[in-house]
Amino acid sequence: MLLILALVFILLVAVFAVQNSLAVAVRFFSWQAEISLVLVILGSVVLGAFIVGLISAFKQLKSGLKTWDLKARNKKLEADLRGEQEKREKLEARVKELEVYLEKAADLEKQAPAMPAQTQQPQS
Repeated sequence: MLLILALVFILLVAVFAVQNSLAVAVRFFSWQAEISLVLVILGSVVLGAFIVGLISAFKQLKSGLKTWDLKARNKKLEADLRGEQEKREKLEARVKELEVYLEKAADLEKQAPAMPAQTQQPQS
């Protein structure tokens, strides 16, 4: 769609330029020349398109650099996340081990006969 609009615009500019083919005086600072209006119009269009193209290329470059930076940051954050997940898994495994030890200790406590309190004083 954009290409069709661009082609229509180019066609209109070309028709306008051909219909206005008079010689005109062009002044720029101390420089002066008699040039066909067709060349002035077409030169202005080409220069404008070039400037728009440069601005567009700059924006695309800036966007590409930002995307590259964000991808690099995302990769680093994913690696950090994997490291933290591994730590969490190790800690969870250790907690389960300790829970098993606590259960075994509680079972041993229940199974052990109550020890009588030694209240006798050693004889000297």
